[in-house]
Amino acid sequence: MCCVVCCVQPKSPPHFTSSQTKSFNIFKCHTFVAARPEQVFEILFDLPTTPAWNKAITKYHTLQQLTADIDTTLCVAAAAGGGAISSRDFVGVRQYRMRRWGSGMAYVIGGQSIVCNERAPESPDSTRAWNGSGGLTMCPVPGRENEPICQVSWILNGDLRGWLPRSLIESACKSTMIRWTNNIRDALLKKTGQAFTLQNGQVVPTRSAPAS
Repeated sequence: MCCVVCCVQPKSPPHFTSSQTKSFNIFKCHTFVAARPEQVFEILFDLPTTPAWNKAITKYHTLQQLTADIDTTLCVAAAAGGGAISSRDFVGVRQYRMRRWGSGMAYVIGGQSIVCNERAPESPDSTRAWNGSGGLTMCPVPGRENEPICQVSWILNGDLRGWLPRSLIESACKSTMIRWTNNIRDALLKKTGQAFTLQNGQVVPTRSAPAS
């Protein structure tokens, strides 16, 4: 197991720590975004639009709606690591919930891979990879529940399959998480028109228009 913690904060460099045993590669990312938790959830929940803002994904759609808050999905990831890691696809089940968090509401999306070959047969264009239990949380910042700021945490617990050096997997996953945080911020900026800066250790929203 390779456990990597990526703490991404506004206008500050990311911090990584890691440890290794023998199983899956587990990566954890924390970041702040200038939006309310429900606004982040709306973007992450809308699977078909994911490739428009997340360039690491080429296809993402629902295979079957099982209940009001549980579905199965197919996600196809683009090649990574400068092309050293070919395209991977993931078939998974996910559940999404809303929970009270202080005086605000937090959103949780959790899931893992499943075998579902009848609805999503393996493709010659990608390698079928596997995700263990993981997901995302979108929580208000304590004491600032009424402000358009939230903390997003992402746990990625995956086995990319294939003969890949551990150093390549770790480097590619770190880069993917950094790009993802930048991409979700850009998507939120287009949705809300809200950007932010870090001043004296505090996340401060600032109104900003996208560059023309």
